[in-house]
Amino acid sequence: MFDACAPIEEYLRQGAPEIPAGYYLSNKRTDNKPNSHHASSASIELDGKVIGSCLRAQFYAWKGFPITNEPDIGVLFNFHCGHWFEAMYAFGLDLLKIPHQREVIVNQDWGLDYKIGGRLDFMVADEAVELKTSYGRSMEFDKSWSVVNGKNKSTKGLFKPKDSHALQIAVYLNSGIKVCNNPVFARDSFYRVNFRLNLCEEGIETTNSVNSDLAVLPYTKDKILARWTKLDKCLKDNIAPAPDFDSGYPCKAGKYTCQWYDLCKGENND
Repeated sequence: MFDACAPIEEYLRQGAPEIPAGYYLSNKRTDNKPNSHHASSASIELDGKVIGSCLRAQFYAWKGFPITNEPDIGVLFNFHCGHWFEAMYAFGLDLLKIPHQREVIVNQDWGLDYKIGGRLDFMVADEAVELKTSYGRSMEFDKSWSVVNGKNKSTKGLFKPKDSHALQIAVYLNSGIKVCNNPVFARDSFYRVNFRLNLCEEGIETTNSVNSDLAVLPYTKDKILARWTKLDKCLKDNIAPAPDFDSGYPCKAGKYTCQWYDLCKGENND
């Protein structure tokens, strides 16, 4: 079985050699209007609660509304850390002499008005790798990393991927990928874990490299399709959907800014 945390560990063991410029992908932000439903914008509705990306924010992006809230420096730091970790990972794969593909394009027709798009970070043999970074404390104690009976209700539940990560990977798994590794590295403590995800009858199931937890998440293709079908209708009718979140992450100005927070709140007279 592929050890999905090994590439960065090997890079560090070898003294963190200088990474050639070619390993760094473009880190420029793009504000271009989307032309497909991106895997990272997947969402579902579960027990009356939306998990994942807000449809109104997606509507604003599709329609090319000007951004009203730029990300703060903390968000930019996290963004650039992700690019640095990906460069380390790619270099580490080469140090380990592990053949791989990088930035693998996923382009699928799910019967919507627009295709499903995305880019997998890496393919190693027949296994995908979608790398993420976070903070060690949140990975160990935040409720978004645990699950009880398929619902986020307790910090003492089964260890699982973060919802937004799992939903993105669910799209890839429903697009022909059989197994996806989700190595997550802490930017502060280098706490690390690899989640290994695959499809199951209930949605997706995941194990991890830290303990023996097997978490089953009801993140099905039908649920994801239902949300994007709703967005397609809103785009066609040119009517913005209601906001999915009232307050808190991801509907918050500041560190975790929605790029259209002021526009959305203005429309809702808040």
